[in-house]
Amino acid sequence: MSEELAKICPHTKKEYDCARCDGAADNDETGKFRVHLNHSITGPLANWNKKQWKEACEYIKKEDGSKFTADELKQEFITMNGLGWEVMPISECDRFCYKKGCMKHRAESEGQK
Repeated sequence: MSEELAKICPHTKKEYDCARCDGAADNDETGKFRVHLNHSITGPLANWNKKQWKEACEYIKKEDGSKFTADELKQEFITMNGLGWEVMPISECDRFCYKKGCMKHRAESEGQK
């Protein structure tokens, strides 16, 4: 990306203040890290049929925990895609890029989940 273009997060609409979308992982010297999972936005929009949208309503919920209808869920994906998102987080992640996914976190100990 050229320097004259502002780096604007498609999610927050604010200038990036981290290195998430520059591909900078939060690795320590041992190279041990963990990564949160994400779900594609663009894949389902291009490939899912009505049955698959209905099935996804079982595991993708609204912010209040209620279920989407298949049409509501597809519209939500269209909205997210319109924001420039390509992936969405599966769980909470403070280093999440909506284009690349989780940008890695240091693994503090062998037993860390």
